[in-house]
Amino acid sequence: MLDEKDLLWLAAATHGGVIYTPSTTDVECVGLSPALASIAGLPCLASRFNTLDQVYGDGLNVIRLDLSHQNGFKLAAKSFVDWMVASKKVSVPDGRRRAWLRMKQQNESLMRAKLPTRPWKDLLLRIAGEGGVNNNLISYAQEVLGTIEGISPRM
Repeated sequence: MLDEKDLLWLAAATHGGVIYTPSTTDVECVGLSPALASIAGLPCLASRFNTLDQVYGDGLNVIRLDLSHQNGFKLAAKSFVDWMVASKKVSVPDGRRRAWLRMKQQNESLMRAKLPTRPWKDLLLRIAGEGGVNNNLISYAQEVLGTIEGISPRM
């Protein structure tokens, strides 16, 4: 079975993208698909959901599906395909490639600010220590992740 990381690798390898269309606007979670697309450097199309702007702000470059507009789906689909082409081809007319690279970089910077990795790595290692995970495994994970010092296992 494929997980999110596998799907992102597949999309990146094929110059695809991420479509996130919750069936309701009152999504209770953050909606990680736009964040994962940004981290993977992929175009993203998203329908409206409450936390999109609340969590990511207006600095997130996603194609917003507006179904209240008569041609909303057609316009969003065209933009999505255009972004996928711009992410793939080096020579895209009218500076589309440069615009795509700027948007991609802005999304990556936004995600580094919104979802810093160190606190998450520290938390996971701390939970492992408190949960009685073998010290050797924790030390190995700490070495690979390059995170906090002084994790003490629960006695």
